[in-house]
This record gives sequence, C-alpha cells and structure tokens, in this order.
Amino acid sequence: MNMEQDNNACAYCGARNSISDDHIPPESLFADPKPSNLITVPSCDRCHRGTYLDDEYFKTIITLRDEVGDHPDVKKILPSTIRGLKGVAKWKYYLYFKKRTRWVLKKSQSGIVLGLRPAYEVDLARVYKVINRVARGLYYHETKEILGASAEVRSQGLELWGKDDFAFFSKYMLAPLLKKQKRVIGNDVFSYVYQIVPDEPKMSVWLMEFYNKIDFFAMTMPIGYPLPK
Repeated sequence: MNMEQDNNACAYCGARNSISDDHIPPESLFADPKPSNLITVPSCDRCHRGTYLDDEYFKTIITLRDEVGDHPDVKKILPSTIRGLKGVAKWKYYLYFKKRTRWVLKKSQSGIVLGLRPAYEVDLARVYKVINRVARGLYYHETKEILGASAEVRSQGLELWGKDDFAFFSKYMLAPLLKKQKRVIGNDVFSYVYQIVPDEPKMSVWLMEFYNKIDFFAMTMPIGYPLPK
C-alpha cells in the first residue's frame, strides 16, 4: 500500500520522529541569494544523518568539472569550496580527497598542450548515493507518496553508459523524457524531467541535469522487479 504524503512523516522511510526539512537537491549547489523555488521534503534524523558530508563531496566533484566552470552559480561557490578543502576542521575530508587526486597533462581539442592540472578519482558509489536520495525525494515531491523500503533506486551518469545500454535506454526511456517540459530550480542549477509507469506506479524514470551540463539518469522500481530485455 502506498503511503500518502504527510509532512510529519519522513519522505524516505515514513518514520514520524525528529522530522526536519531536507533540500532536494543539496542546497549548497546554489549560490546566494538562494532561489525561491528550492525543493524540500521531510526527513527523519536517521535518514538525514550523515547526508551533509555526502552532499559536500557531491558539490565538490560537480563544481570542479571543467564544463561547468562558466556557470554563474559555480563561479560564486567554487572559491569557498576550494577553501573548505583546506580548512582545519575538514582535514580528514581534505586527505580523503588528496589521496584520490593526481596531476595530468591537459590538452585542448586541437591537441595544444595547456599544462598540468589536477584530476581526481571519483567515488561513484558516493555520488550515486546522493542521486538516489534526490530521486526518492523528487518522487515524493511529485507523487505525494513514499517509495519506502519496498522500492529501490538505480542511477548512473549518462556519460558512463555502454553503447548497448545507451541505445536501449535512449529508445525506450530517454526519448519520451526529452519530449517533456523540464522543471528548473534556480538559475539552471538543477532541472529534471520524469515519467511514471501507469501500471506500476513505483516504477519511474528521472533525467536530472546539474548546471545545464552534467546529466544523471535514475530509475525507481519495486524490489526484484524484472527489467525488460
């Protein structure tokens, strides 16, 4: 049975204790002044605990990407993000990030050497943990229902899809999504489109975009639901 929206119940698990607002996506992705259409969902302390560190990691990874460097919000928040890596209070986080950073030779598309620059090994499991939470929060925001433990979320960055997988999802899922009007939060910091399967309401697909450049795809489905071949 689907659990109807209740602002006194957690959007992720349905618990009713220690409820507070959780921003979907993380509020730290938006520069000040914050936009008026930020999305929040109720979250219990257990589901909300520890999300700050994952959100900070996600923000760092996304805002350091070359392709988003010209976005006005990134220009505003990137200096503080870099300073935050050097803060004494975050030394463990800084060491964690430094161990996964190396220097690589940067070249232009025409092959011109631009010099050395840092590159980092991304903890994809940590990134998708944030994307999965965003997908669950958006599902609650749009449907007024809670997925709960009976459903799972699978997510991936579009650039990491294999050729065969991309062809399948492009035909059956991405094509219908791209025909829909996207919902934009802030100054194109975050946008999304979605589709819910009519005969299986807990099965949905979400296409999310950050800073008008970086795309993620997420699916929600009942536990054990067989995907079509």
